[in-house]
Amino acid sequence: MKNYDYNTYKLSNGLRYICVSNDKFDTTCVCVGIKVGSINEDKNTNGISHLLEHMLFKANDTYTSKYDLYCNLDNIGAVYNAYTDRHLTNFYVKSHYSKLEKVIKIFGNLICRPKIDEKELEIEKNVVIEEIQSSRENPFDIVYNKFFRLAYPKQTIAQKISGPVSNIEKITKNDLLNFMKKFYTAENMVISICGKIENVKHIHRILEESDFSNLPHSKPIKLDKSIYIGYDDKTSIDFINQPILQMNLGLAFPTLGFYDNDKYVIELIDYILNGSMSSRLFMKLREKEGLVYGIGSNLVNYPTGGLYFIIVNFDNNPNNKYVKVIKSVIQEIEIIKKKLVNCDEIKRWKNYNKSLSLLSLEDSMEMADYYLKQFLFYNEIISHTDLLDIFNSITIDDIHRVANKLFDFNKMKIVLLGDINDKTNINKFIETIGNSLEKK
Repeated sequence: MKNYDYNTYKLSNGLRYICVSNDKFDTTCVCVGIKVGSINEDKNTNGISHLLEHMLFKANDTYTSKYDLYCNLDNIGAVYNAYTDRHLTNFYVKSHYSKLEKVIKIFGNLICRPKIDEKELEIEKNVVIEEIQSSRENPFDIVYNKFFRLAYPKQTIAQKISGPVSNIEKITKNDLLNFMKKFYTAENMVISICGKIENVKHIHRILEESDFSNLPHSKPIKLDKSIYIGYDDKTSIDFINQPILQMNLGLAFPTLGFYDNDKYVIELIDYILNGSMSSRLFMKLREKEGLVYGIGSNLVNYPTGGLYFIIVNFDNNPNNKYVKVIKSVIQEIEIIKKKLVNCDEIKRWKNYNKSLSLLSLEDSMEMADYYLKQFLFYNEIISHTDLLDIFNSITIDDIHRVANKLFDFNKMKIVLLGDINDKTNINKFIETIGNSLEKK
């Protein structure tokens, strides 16, 4: 696999940026990442990062209306959006490489010199509230957010990214401006530019002449780790009774976060369990037993912790199916813990990971996002080639060791969402989980 040329730079105000050049692209993507999200909010401001992200697309010093802003971005054929996570707010724009100077100018103005209008704020509050209400009817969102509340009950990492409706209704223009003043600073931001880059020195001049160069200095924002008291160290089961057609069953286990060296081993374990159609959970739950249709899993890491989770959804007919599903999932986890993984299987999933890495290199947006997070949170770059070397060095013993550390049944969080009305089967469900607990 080819390593693409990248170089890191710094503007006169201290803002760092990285350029990753790939002449095979006809596009260039610019990602602007700010190290702020819901973990930086308290219970009264929860949701403000997400609302601010929405508001920056409304108007600014150059484009006095949101329609004017959108027209200018659409006129150059740009694909643009933003997202807020627990630890990050990321604005991104992808366009033909010849439009890079225009893109940097627009996004510099959009992010650094917004015009937050009171009337537009009230309109956008309604949009965000609609988004919050919509997520309340999404089974995956319900189960996923419940994991964090069970796992980290007294920590800001457990807060929903969008916040509660009551907070959104109370946030003012001054709240947004003060929040932005604190977090939208040169030292707390990174720009990632990936794709076809004709002249890197020219980019430096463009950035220095843009509004990004006017961002104020500040000390880098550091999380107050005293509020992170650790994972809730016991098994928890939460039943959410809702009259929906399908059952949704989720299991989650604690992880140590960004800086855990075993995170790559967990990713390989995830491939073995649920990487694709030859994975263990897919073969057992779908192909052999016909119990489920959808199987989702992921490792989500943050600076101070995280989760590995599995979520499956299925029709609960017969109404004891969720008992069979939990048994099957636990059995497959136990098999990996017992070192019943062979070399051919590991090789297959290492090849699968290599293929995914190659595919990601074909998209300037994926590349920009990857390098942004590397630079913003690690202050160093792990190249795709280095990443493959890390995966290729993982052994059966590593998988056995990490699986036994990760899949501690005495620490798992379980959520069952659906039309739950059979106490007999609920008791069987609880008994199945109880049988998996390791006696201490």
